[in-house]
Amino acid sequence: MLSLMVQNSFDVDTDDLKYLWEQSAGISVMILDSKKVKSSFIAPSVTPKSEELIFSLLISDTKKLISEDSVLITVNNVFFKR
Repeated sequence: MLSLMVQNSFDVDTDDLKYLWEQSAGISVMILDSKKVKSSFIAPSVTPKSEELIFSLLISDTKKLISEDSVLITVNNVFFKR
């Protein structure tokens, strides 16, 4: 399980903020709690090469002013030898 988390977000007018995490690229995953400050997803199984996942975050206030950012996460295939 991997976490997506917002830090240090605030509104200068102290309006309530709404959050929305969306996946914009990579192997499709289900984002849990996509409308919260802290969301999560289960890393997908990948082939021997790595896969890149991109997640976008939209933050809006009650006046519909929007801020947007994104994060790139690389998922690597890990092999365990016994």
